[in-house]
Amino acid sequence: MRRRNVRLSIVGASSIDVLVPDANSVIGQWYERTPAATDGMPPHITLLWPWRPAPVTTEDVEAVAAAVAGVRRFSLSFQRCGTFLGALYLVPEPDQVLYKLMRRLAACFPETPPYGGEFTSPVPQMTVAKNDSQDALVEIRALLETQLAARPLIVEVTEVCVSEAGLVDGARWGVRSRIPLTEAPSRT
Repeated sequence: MRRRNVRLSIVGASSIDVLVPDANSVIGQWYERTPAATDGMPPHITLLWPWRPAPVTTEDVEAVAAAVAGVRRFSLSFQRCGTFLGALYLVPEPDQVLYKLMRRLAACFPETPPYGGEFTSPVPQMTVAKNDSQDALVEIRALLETQLAARPLIVEVTEVCVSEAGLVDGARWGVRSRIPLTEAPSRT
């Protein structure tokens, strides 16, 4: 992931994400200190941010639904960590469906490139902690990887969410819309 020098703001912003609130049981003690958590976002995997100015329109939400139409629900496992730019994150596996969702959304909304164009090749990830101290991130990573080796975090992804800053208490993030993914056909 290459970084471009772009300054982004969340004021009145929106995003398209996979929310992973169940991850709080594993990463909450570190995640709760991140800017996203203090602004009201649960653990999540960003698919497209920044997106539209908040509040987004019904037509925008319908366009997201059309872009993700036909994508089936899927499971993710988190067993490994990665780092970049003072952040520690969990690596979602398999990541093919996340990349598929990211590509579809980027194609549907080319005027709002992922991360404002700051990164040329965004990687699906779930932030655990942000810290200027590399030593602190190394320590957290060691603890977390030991825990995940014994018991991986496994989640079922059933929806994509449109989130907005300013829905709650002015600058706090909240879910504007939940877009369900297609259920897998039942086996009979």
